[in-house]
Amino acid sequence: MHRCYLLFDLDNTLYPEESGLLAHLDRRIEEFLVHNLGLEKKASAAALRETYRQKYGITLR
Repeated sequence: MHRCYLLFDLDNTLYPEESGLLAHLDRRIEEFLVHNLGLEKKASAAALRETYRQKYGITLR
């Protein structure tokens, strides 16, 4: 049986804040939104991301 796992550290449990991991993830999520939703500006992606976070508790849900 083949198993595949993905582990996301979204609360700085495994990696310290100084590592910049969450900041990097924030940028990548915004790039995903710009690319896949056809947004023109990263500011639009950041605003949409915040709306999704408030509405759904997470951006990529």
